[in-house]
Amino acid sequence: MDTLSFDELRPLAECRWARFALNEVAHESVTLSYDYGDPALHVVHHNDGSFAFGSSGRGGPISFSLVTMDAQIALRWLILNASFPYRYARAYLQFSIPHRTSQIREGYALHRLTRTLSTLRAPDGELLPMKMSDDLVHDVSQCVRYSHIHDIEVHDLVDSVTNANGEPSLSQFLAP
Repeated sequence: MDTLSFDELRPLAECRWARFALNEVAHESVTLSYDYGDPALHVVHHNDGSFAFGSSGRGGPISFSLVTMDAQIALRWLILNASFPYRYARAYLQFSIPHRTSQIREGYALHRLTRTLSTLRAPDGELLPMKMSDDLVHDVSQCVRYSHIHDIEVHDLVDSVTNANGEPSLSQFLAP
């Protein structure tokens, strides 16, 4: 997967009820599951070169919510979504990453692609190469959450999720 290293994500599976595996059906795809498969989080590498993030219940179909040509974007989103079950299993404080449209990270702008898909305009003015399900119900945006982690390297994000204090990159988001 682009620059993905299996070992780079392994720490996310080092807690009770966790399973992390390379997907044998879809080449260069990973599945991370907690609590005996509920939820299961997936990054799938499609034949067209795109990467998709999705989740599924035990034995159910994958519901994809992010498609991108950039593996790092998909991996960051996987890691952030894995943070809740990982930190719950470890009895760590959870992260409270801003998600309201008014709380978007400085320099970023929400860009609607369709009624239900969004992306972000980065500080350099370029659109990020991603399409994220984002229906903006009650002014809540998953893209806004993503804006707060986009510039964090994958290995730093893994380290932050697996560190009780959210260090080195997410300590400011620890919920009291």
